[in-house]
Amino acid sequence: LLPLVAQVTNGTTPDAVACTAGPGLAAADIAAAFQDAAVATLTNKVELALQQTARTQLAVVGGVGRNAVLRARLANVAAKYQATLFHPPLRWCTDNAAMIAYAGMRRLQDSYAVTVRPRWALLS
Repeated sequence: LLPLVAQVTNGTTPDAVACTAGPGLAAADIAAAFQDAAVATLTNKVELALQQTARTQLAVVGGVGRNAVLRARLANVAAKYQATLFHPPLRWCTDNAAMIAYAGMRRLQDSYAVTVRPRWALLS
């Protein structure tokens, strides 16, 4: 199913996916294949980061932190590199966009002025 996931993420139309996938492929199969690919990608990147930086702590936060498969695989990676894995309780693993929007709304209500700097350096 991984080639199917590549087609889905490359902007293929749903009709083309159904034709390529063949008859009888359920939406759950597509979702599972996408999850497997996404979790594998994130896990590989985290593993590389732990190898290259020798960090001993790993935090998984935000909406992605709700994914049980990702939590389990990252726990294995953390154990392999003797790193401590931190993740908040599931009730706090929410979509960051909603939190940012709420904070923005509160700042607007408080007449908080923001100067937009599109090329703002991350270290400033």
